[in-house]
Amino acid sequence: GQAFIVENKPGAGGTIAAEYVAHAAPDGLTLLVAPSGSMTVNPATYSHLPYDPLKSYDLIGNMALYQLVLSVSESLPVKSVKELVAWGKANPDKANYASTSAVFQLTSELFNEKTGSKFQYIPFKSGAELVTAVISGQAATTFADAGPAMPLFKAGKLRPLATTGATRLPALPDVPTLAEVGIDGVVVEGFIGLAAPKGTPEPCVKKRETESMAIAKLPDVAARITQLGLIPDGSSGASFRDRIARDIAKYTAVAKAAHIHFD
Repeated sequence: GQAFIVENKPGAGGTIAAEYVAHAAPDGLTLLVAPSGSMTVNPATYSHLPYDPLKSYDLIGNMALYQLVLSVSESLPVKSVKELVAWGKANPDKANYASTSAVFQLTSELFNEKTGSKFQYIPFKSGAELVTAVISGQAATTFADAGPAMPLFKAGKLRPLATTGATRLPALPDVPTLAEVGIDGVVVEGFIGLAAPKGTPEPCVKKRETESMAIAKLPDVAARITQLGLIPDGSSGASFRDRIARDIAKYTAVAKAAHIHFD
C-alpha cells in the first residue's frame, strides 16, 4: 500500500546502482532491485568492486527468475542442439556467437566448455542488436534473453533450440532444457531480487521479505511476470543468499577458464 519511487542509476554493468544502495541509510526506505548481473556476474569478472553482494546488504528475497534461450536464425540448417554443435565443428570459420553483456558471454563459454565447441565471441551493444545479428546472418547463434526475443520466436524468425533453466520455460513449453538434450552443467537462471543496505533493522527486513514473497505469488502479479518471459519466484532472503553464493562460484570458474576479465 506504499508508493515507491523508481530511481534508475544505470552504468558500469549495474555497479553504480549497487554501490549507491550499499552506502544508503539502512532505514528500509532505499532498496536495491538486485539483478544477477550485479550480484553474481560482476564479482566473477571484476577483481575489485565497491560493494560485496553477500556483505554489503541484508538480502530480502528473489522476485523472479529468467532463462536464456539458445537460438539460431530460421535460415540456418540447424534444428537441434546436437545439430548446432556438429555444424559448428564442421564450419569453424562461421562458428560464432553474439553477446551483449557478461552473462551472455559466460553462458556461451560454458556451452563451449561442456560441448567441446569453439564458437567465437562477437560483441554487440544491446539485446536488440544481438538477435538482429543472428537473424541477418552476422552471427550464427546466441543465448537470447527470453522476454525480448519472444515475439521473434512466435513469428518464426528466431528458432529456439534449448533453454538454460533447471526446468522448461513456461512461455516455451515445447523447447527442451540443455540438460534434457544431454548437456549437463549449463544451468543458467538469472534473477531479479531485492536487497537493503547492511544494518537495516531485522524487523524491517523481515517485513519486506514476507510481503515480497506473498506479492510474487499473487495471481495478477505472477501472470504479469510470466507475460514478460520471466518465472515468478518469491523466495526467502536465505534462499536468495544461497543462490548468489552458488552462482558467484560457478561464474568465477567459467570466467577464469575463458580468461574473461573486465578490469
